[in-house]
Amino acid sequence: MKAIKYFLTVIIIFAMGAIILNSCSKETNNAEPVNNNKQTKADQSIENRILHFKDKMTQIRENPNLKSGSELMELDSVVWYIEAALNYSHADATSGFNNLMGDSAVISIPLTNGKVTIASMVEAYDAFMDSIAEQYATLSNPDAHLVVADISLQESNDQTLTMQSTTGYGIGIPNPFIFDEDDHWLWGLGHDGLGGKCDGYQGPDTSDAAIELEKMIHTRKSAPTGSVYYTDISELTYEGHDPYTIALDGNDCNTCSLINPNDDNPDDNLYDFYVFRSHSLLDNHHGCLPDEEMNNYITLMEDLLYNVAHQWYPNQLNNKKFISINNIGDLLLPGDNTIYYHYGTITYGIEHISIDPPEE
Repeated sequence: MKAIKYFLTVIIIFAMGAIILNSCSKETNNAEPVNNNKQTKADQSIENRILHFKDKMTQIRENPNLKSGSELMELDSVVWYIEAALNYSHADATSGFNNLMGDSAVISIPLTNGKVTIASMVEAYDAFMDSIAEQYATLSNPDAHLVVADISLQESNDQTLTMQSTTGYGIGIPNPFIFDEDDHWLWGLGHDGLGGKCDGYQGPDTSDAAIELEKMIHTRKSAPTGSVYYTDISELTYEGHDPYTIALDGNDCNTCSLINPNDDNPDDNLYDFYVFRSHSLLDNHHGCLPDEEMNNYITLMEDLLYNVAHQWYPNQLNNKKFISINNIGDLLLPGDNTIYYHYGTITYGIEHISIDPPEE
């Protein structure tokens, strides 16, 4: 299982502008407001759809020969209902955590005239549930909880539909929400045990600036209250090096740009982009990020995930809220040059409030 370390807390940030930035123009915390724990009519409609689907699955499990088991569903609806039911029934979006363990599973089911029967959907749902149970078992932590499950269509042919689940399990207690003066971190490679602190400071080599930025974003994120789950999960990927690819659910955006429009000194390796990148051909090439730079990148990355991404995809991310980010530090060695950079995935979903969440 690949470890992806995350932080999340319900702390609302006060007076961050006075603490964080001198060199970046945006000085406010972009965290979204906590919901008011009231179920809207839209939430009620979604919940009713999910409950109806869950009732159908229960009936088919108890009576496999029911005629309703042969009802056919379009592929996009198959993905939506399975993902929604998993998150509704088993995900906990309100509990804080400091580490997140990520995992995945791939399930294939038969197609009938290009569609899927309800009976096959039950088979897929139960298979994903088995994989979640197996993943839980490997965590060996009673405090672990499922934060989100993203179901995506991988491929289909005349006979088979293949889907993948990407799951994240939260563990631990949230930490403070601002970098201190001893937070000088190497840009990356912590996942390979080659990270750590720098400039004479001591820190674990299993962490790095990318991981610590990821943690801090989740720490500063306002957690929803009440019984909350997500549907319509989307993943935005970004590459902090040439050609700086940006994609939502696998679809590249040719008009999107990671360039920081408020940077007064472009191409100097200091805040040139919304995410960290340092190229040896430019001035100020560095792989050690001091606390001031770490805090500046927090503001830039929050602007990216709360504001800029929604400007890039106003329709696709409409009504979707930030759930989590996976930020990774890596390097490239083109010729005699060195590029330190960050890349990753930002997860969004439509947030729903459940009045009476199920217990399974």
